[in-house]
Amino acid sequence: MQVLPSKDFIPNLTLHRLINLWSSSPSPSSSPRLPPLSDLLRDLQSSTTNTHHLLSSLSSFAASSDRNRASLSLSPCPSVLLSLLARHGNDDGDLSVLAGAARVLSLLNLTDPIPETPPIARALSRLLRAGSPDSRVDAARVLDSLARSSPDARLALASSDYGLLPLLLRMLDETHTPSAVDAALACLITLSAPRRARAQVVRLGVVPKLTRILSSELPAETVEGR
Repeated sequence: MQVLPSKDFIPNLTLHRLINLWSSSPSPSSSPRLPPLSDLLRDLQSSTTNTHHLLSSLSSFAASSDRNRASLSLSPCPSVLLSLLARHGNDDGDLSVLAGAARVLSLLNLTDPIPETPPIARALSRLLRAGSPDSRVDAARVLDSLARSSPDARLALASSDYGLLPLLLRMLDETHTPSAVDAALACLITLSAPRRARAQVVRLGVVPKLTRILSSELPAETVEGR
């Protein structure tokens, strides 16, 4: 190694720029990091103005790996997000908060009993009615997951006063994407397990809709995989 003639050596401008670049650039392989989960969930439970940012952070964290999704599923996170749905399910609630909560919940494994079925059914019905196409898919997936958590939950959701079954059938009429059709069909199949719900779905005209889907240009696995 060559010894510099002076101790007052100052790197040139190019080297300065490289040093600044290397010291300030994050590692490309780094995964999203969360603040302590307990702090984040506490903030979500409070009336914070930071709700959208918190939900976006949770969504990025959950989407980044199976391990993150499993960790969140086993934490109090699902319960906190379901409570958030219940709080914002009224017509004057924040639809974007509903969409953000449903986005995270759609990525998680929901196995615990539903704490408040009517408010959550109301929130999901609002998303199915007024949400964006992506939010409607998320709502259908959350509804399907909740209905699978227990027979009581399935019956309560299928027979709720918020018209979930007609909204899912309408989703089949209005959508043209395989992911949306798959989400709506999966949820309808789950909710139709009770005989009473199955009869209602038939009365609402599911057979002609399924015939149309089967004869459409949607990929065969969309309807054959169930």
